Amino acid sequence: MTEAALAGADGVTVPFAVIRKLVVGYSDLAREDAVEKRFDRDKKELREIGIPVEYVQSDEQGRDGYYIPREQYFHTELKMTGD
Repeated sequence: MTEAALAGADGVTVPFAVIRKLVVGYSDLAREDAVEKRFDRDKKELREIGIPVEYVQSDEQGRDGYYIPREQYFHTELKMTGD
């Protein structure tokens, strides 16, 4: 799932080449442009359900890639009481 591939630590981008290797349905022998279309479709669907997928041209380490901003998607930790 694309979401899992992008759910790394804050500020860590995931290049498309890595996403292609990790996500089932992207790692087949299809042409690059066909896989990119699948990824574009999946990004659109994720955004439609409220999961922000961002692209960074150059992160702190000079890498290009995608990520999901934790502060916009992940919720704070829930704590259960014994009640």
